[in-house]
Amino acid sequence: MKTKKLVAKKINHKPKNKSKFASIAINVILAGSAEVSLPSYAIDIDAGDWDTAPAGTDMAIIYAQHVNRDQLFAKGNVAANNAQLESNISILRYVHWTTLGGHPFALEALLPFGNLKADGDISSLGNASGIGDAVFLAPIWLIDNKSERNSFAVVPYIFLPTGSYDKDKPLNLGENRMKYDLQLGYTHGIGRAFNIELAGDAMYFGENTDTSLNQKLLYQAQGHLSYQWNPGTRLAIGLSHSFGGETSISGIDQDNKINTTKALFTVSTFIDQRNQFLFSYGKDLSVSNGFKEESRFNFRLLHVF
Repeated sequence: MKTKKLVAKKINHKPKNKSKFASIAINVILAGSAEVSLPSYAIDIDAGDWDTAPAGTDMAIIYAQHVNRDQLFAKGNVAANNAQLESNISILRYVHWTTLGGHPFALEALLPFGNLKADGDISSLGNASGIGDAVFLAPIWLIDNKSERNSFAVVPYIFLPTGSYDKDKPLNLGENRMKYDLQLGYTHGIGRAFNIELAGDAMYFGENTDTSLNQKLLYQAQGHLSYQWNPGTRLAIGLSHSFGGETSISGIDQDNKINTTKALFTVSTFIDQRNQFLFSYGKDLSVSNGFKEESRFNFRLLHVF
């Protein structure tokens, strides 16, 4: 593995051929690029995620995500203009609602799976398919005032290294390390139909012992302004900013702090009393290090039983 000085030299000089483009991408990916790991390093929320359900309710949810990435950034500059990385990821999610100490409480499990495909100047990276790391979470709502549409939730996450992983491949769906995240969520109703939904979290990373990869805390702040069009349909616009998360390999800092801002538009509607469909479109507005998402399409189908 190259030292930080050699890695920076590669990134700051224009590559002369595709193999050097591939080397740039490999360095960024192995250093923990936030856009490559699945479902993602940061914990994105959908508008309406802070709504609670009665104890005893169960939900089965399936997500389908298609993301196109077309540029690779290093220190705020474009390192590769035709670095195309496409992902098609599905996520199965189960939620069981109950109470804890009189507060709404849920037990949840998620399992991502799908594929990654590199093209353009990084086509030599190939592709990857399989399952991602399993995720478990247990949110509790310390405040849940439905009449005033105010709530406050605390959500611990744990990511287990169960996903597909090969240390000799540059693209993987699994990360071969533990991750822990603590997220706080707050909602506030405005007038008859508007809601502000906010979330902030900090993620801690275990070590990938196969690559001697360590990563500092990663933070994210995000918010949605949603409008309840009718009792079953909600529209929302959102912004998210992730920062921190610099990596080191064998104790050598990679000088690759994450500093990414993205925007998202969401519409969700209940098809009937037990089924909800959600669609969102988003893209990165700015990226300092890693791949830039040109477009992200999310589809979600939720079934209550």
